[in-house]
Amino acid sequence: MDTWTIVCITGTVTLSAILWMRERKRQAALRELAARRGFSYLGQSLPRSFTLRGTELERVTSIWNVIDGEGMPGAPLKVAAPT
Repeated sequence: MDTWTIVCITGTVTLSAILWMRERKRQAALRELAARRGFSYLGQSLPRSFTLRGTELERVTSIWNVIDGEGMPGAPLKVAAPT
């Protein structure tokens, strides 16, 4: 193997590890938020009672970071869309 191949492989592995660690940290923060507010973190699934049929999201192929529940009284949950 030449030097350029080793550099590319090392860079790819390093970037993949960084991205994986960031996602794990974000997921842990969402789990903590859900627990603090009295919600359940569902991960990549929707509650059976929640359907996307008849909505613009009906053909969605991937869902992640789902939080479900009634929450605690007096504990508002603000959700901001990424920009």
